[in-house]
Amino acid sequence: MDTNKSKTQSSLNISEEVVSIIAQNVIKEIDGVHSLSILPSKYSVLTTPSVAKSVKINLASDTAQIDIAIVVDMNHKIKDVCEQVQVTVKDQVQNMTGIAVSKVNVYVTGVHVVNEQ
Repeated sequence: MDTNKSKTQSSLNISEEVVSIIAQNVIKEIDGVHSLSILPSKYSVLTTPSVAKSVKINLASDTAQIDIAIVVDMNHKIKDVCEQVQVTVKDQVQNMTGIAVSKVNVYVTGVHVVNEQ
């Protein structure tokens, strides 16, 4: 008796927007990050506020590159905060989606100073 079983291949597609939301939520929990900011753009004249983003995801061949813009709190070391953002975002995105993260680029666009009066 010849049994012919067809193998069904399935795929899972996770959008860049979902990865971006995961990264944004992770960043909010990191000590020393005051807020997200707008990524610097090479073409700032052409960028409108509706297009400006805090987190940019580039998915290519099952790997992601993530660009993030943040404002750091004054009383924290910028290098330490950036390293924590890189490690935490990479780990959480990989754990939640299964997508390998090749790079997490962090752009510090400002420092938040608390006025004590």
